[in-house]
Amino acid sequence: MDWQEYYASKHMTAADAVALVPRGKNIFIGSGAAEPVKLVEELVAQSLRFADNTIVHIMTLGPAPYVEPEHADRFRHNAFFIGPNVREAVHEGRADYTPIFLSQVPSMIRSRRVPVDVAFIQTSPPDSFGFVNLGVSVDVVLSAVESASLVIAEINPEMPVIHGAGFVPMDQIDGWVLGENTLPDLPREPLNEISLEIGRNVASLVDDGSTLQVGIGQIPDACLKALEDKKDLGVWSEMFSDGVIDLIENGNITGRYKTIHPHKVSASFAFGSNHLYEFVDRNPTFTFHPSDYINDPTRVARQHKMVAINGALQIDLTGQVCADSIGTKFYSGIGGQVDFIRGASMSPGGKPILALPSTAKDGQVSRIVASLDPGAGVVTSRGDVEYVVTEYGVADLQGRSIRDRAMALISIAHPSYRAELLDAGKERHYVFPDQITSELGYPRKYEKKIEIEGAPACAHAPHPHDGRGDDEPPVLQPLGCHGLQALAPCPQTAVAPGHLAPAGGGLRAEHGRGDRGRTRRRGIDDHRGGPIPHGSRHQLRRDGLRDSRRLAGTRPGNHATATSHPHRARKRYRGIYRRSAGRKSGHAARVPQVGPRDPKPAQRRRLQPGHGSVVGEAEAQITAQEEAKSKAQAVSRARRGDGAVA
Repeated sequence: MDWQEYYASKHMTAADAVALVPRGKNIFIGSGAAEPVKLVEELVAQSLRFADNTIVHIMTLGPAPYVEPEHADRFRHNAFFIGPNVREAVHEGRADYTPIFLSQVPSMIRSRRVPVDVAFIQTSPPDSFGFVNLGVSVDVVLSAVESASLVIAEINPEMPVIHGAGFVPMDQIDGWVLGENTLPDLPREPLNEISLEIGRNVASLVDDGSTLQVGIGQIPDACLKALEDKKDLGVWSEMFSDGVIDLIENGNITGRYKTIHPHKVSASFAFGSNHLYEFVDRNPTFTFHPSDYINDPTRVARQHKMVAINGALQIDLTGQVCADSIGTKFYSGIGGQVDFIRGASMSPGGKPILALPSTAKDGQVSRIVASLDPGAGVVTSRGDVEYVVTEYGVADLQGRSIRDRAMALISIAHPSYRAELLDAGKERHYVFPDQITSELGYPRKYEKKIEIEGAPACAHAPHPHDGRGDDEPPVLQPLGCHGLQALAPCPQTAVAPGHLAPAGGGLRAEHGRGDRGRTRRRGIDDHRGGPIPHGSRHQLRRDGLRDSRRLAGTRPGNHATATSHPHRARKRYRGIYRRSAGRKSGHAARVPQVGPRDPKPAQRRRLQPGHGSVVGEAEAQITAQEEAKSKAQAVSRARRGDGAVA
């Protein structure tokens, strides 16, 4: 029997398909916009013949009538992620919630730790090769198809066909019904000013060529909108919505630097407007794969400059993040947040970002709190958190103490709650008893970009040590106005080396290496009264200067360099060459520095036990060489008749 005959033989009505489901079995329902609505409606219509059937799924966008109170004796829902259609049932105890990383759900299903006996899915019609396509939801659906003993498909001509792992041969389908429902159209919320400001702050952390993970909602849309001036972005995300389509059409997303699936958008599910469904249909730009593939932290970590943008409901002053509950009430789920936060933190140049408004309930509640509400669960631990963004700025928590974390988070909290948070921090001994904070925010209204002599420059908030207040406009300085500080990255605007740095920032110079850079910063002068120039070692040698105090500022790295003799190494000690017999090539030790930064000659370390003081030996050689030179000069003068031999 070829697939066309098999396909024709498995066609049935929805009532006949649901009649195949036995009592007491676990029923999986397709995810997101791919919920098989017709099969769900028929399942509830035949509820009287069911008992003790468990229904499992992640979030669905369609109706969930099986959680209504009248069906409590027939069906029990178990949610991997709590959506609006089942939230009330979970709160009232008529449905369950299983907290789990999204990357682990497929393996739980395949191993039957979470058993799936029946799978209700929605697919596209079969292609000419006999494959249906899972469309906009591959996520955990594919593992359910592979594990269930009974698979019923609702074949919908409106379902997009998406490249990747979502193709299923017809011989894995035990029955199918025809469904011609349009996919759920998720309207886009208008962006308010708070979301737009959060988006701008997030965008300041995203470099050209970064790979993105974003969610859905007002803040993710605002973040994507703020990236319209970025170049060659990529997408590796568990899901996406219309904001990604906008950046693709605008030319910002090219996937050029992606490590896995370059030039493609990689995801496991999507939902949004009808324009999104039409755009992804048979578009080779997109490739969808299961959640255990896309959300795998090790694969996330392999992406180029992976930037994971996630949300939170609440964060305390130590950096603990609650994202799935409000107090004791479960609200959503763990989802893929931790998968991507950890993956991005391991990615070269990666940045895990948590973006949230500073307040909730129209400003009545601060989302940054001294301690999480009683019963609130920690989804992302304080050790995993790096960047936290609100409309008031960015807090970088990586490697920072509890005191530093508390002050950084207070600085991006709503000004109305900063004093309260500071007092709470003092009570918990997180901060100093006399610690103060400011209620002023970042003066973005004064920020602008200019170009000076063909080189880009940036403006930033006034530096705390430059004598200007937070409300005064920043002063733009040309490149080099702060000496070598202007060559270091600007911490407030993350500009590249060569752009402007803040005045008085105390940044280390990037130009030069070793002591040459430090010499220039410290202002150590040479014999002409100016800073020792780049490559001053050679200048000192040409001028005959052998004073160790002058030579202290030259480049270190006094390693032995191998000669042609296998048992000799030639050592170079600040312009003086000496040989050390019996030392194997490449094994000579580093010679310590001499001069103003070595104030205690008696405590200078030795090269090796029994070899004497390296510094003393060097000084003796310097003295002997100077004496020999002095005598040679005296002899020369005597021969010319302009002096006598001493």
